[in-house]
Parts: sequence; C-alpha cells; structure tokens
Amino acid sequence: MNIENQHITKRVMHIFKTYGVRSLTIDAIAMQIPISKKDLLKFAKNKEELISKIFEFRSAKAAEISNQIQENPEITNAIDVMIHMSILMSRACNEFNPQLDFEFKKYYPTLFSEYEQQKQDHILQSMTEILMRGQYEKLFKPELEVSKVAQYHFEQVQKHHETLDTPDFSREAIEHMIQLMSDFIYSICTPHGTEHFSKQKQLLHTIIQDLDKNMNV
Repeated sequence: MNIENQHITKRVMHIFKTYGVRSLTIDAIAMQIPISKKDLLKFAKNKEELISKIFEFRSAKAAEISNQIQENPEITNAIDVMIHMSILMSRACNEFNPQLDFEFKKYYPTLFSEYEQQKQDHILQSMTEILMRGQYEKLFKPELEVSKVAQYHFEQVQKHHETLDTPDFSREAIEHMIQLMSDFIYSICTPHGTEHFSKQKQLLHTIIQDLDKNMNV
C-alpha cells in the first residue's frame, strides 16, 4: 500500500472511530476525508472494500512491526522479541481502537472472520518460531511442544479479550494482559531464561505508560 493509500485508509479509520461504521455512506466518507467521491471509488468500489483496505493496512502494520524487531540490534534473543512484540503490538492496537472491531464483527461478520483467521495464522506461526528460537538459545524448556504451547497462549489471550466488559482498552485490562504475558514466559523458561526475563520484564510496563499518555492527550 503506497503512502497516498495509507493516508486515505488512516482517514477512513479515524472517520469510522468518530461516527461509527454502520450509518456512513461512501458520499459521507468522501466528504469527511476530504476527497472526491470519484477518487474514493477508484481506491475502493464500496464500503466493504474500504473495510478490507483497513484490514490490509493492519496486516501490513503487523508485518512492519515484525521487521522492526528483526532489524533491531538490541533485540538479541527470543525473550526480548516477546517483550518488544507485546509493546509494539499494544501501541498499534491503541491506534486501531478495539471499538471498531466490535462494529466490524457485528455488521460485516464475513470480512471480519476472514481477517481474524489470517491474523490468527500469522500470530501462531510467529509464536511457534519464537518458541523454537528460545529453545535453541536454551531460554525455553526443550520439552515444550511449541505448536501446542503457541495455540494455548493464543487461546488464553483471546479468552481474556472476550471477557472484557468494554471494547475499549483500560488500564486494568492492560495490566491483566501484562500479567498473562509474564506468567506465560515464566512458565516456559529454563532457569537461564527466568534469570534473563526477570531483568527485562519491567519493559512491559512501557505499555501502561503509553496508555497513560494517550488518556492524558
């Protein structure tokens, strides 16, 4: 997605956050961007395709985060990858606004389901690779069945999201997520891994600091 299309997609996301998803027409969206209806229809022929563009943008953002982590010389092992992945993904989720997902799921269930399946596949593949790397680095227990462990952790995180009383991020929800991640990492670590994570886990609280900044804006 080129820079111009990214700009349009970000504007559409902001408009959906402000006015909701269901009631907006293509004409109203074009007016709010602002862009001519003709140019908007060149980008997406209807609202369903606009939403698909949002999901495409999110997927590209996730890939960009993975690349940032791989290219960062200060991230030298699997535990560091997990910590920084959590921080950067949390920042991205704050940008996307979970409220939108509630509306996408309600009004465009097929599109949302397809996106969620792609996201799940990407997360499970990434988690499996990180776990295997951690075993190679002797940070994670060698007896772990990495595919099952990745699936279990993903399901625990999903279950947490489903039990939230609000679609928005809250400090309590984020603190719970940090605790889930900490407990998970401790449960799979060797003594060497536990020692390293104990020194680095405070970085996870960067997520709380980011949330506090956003709430004060």
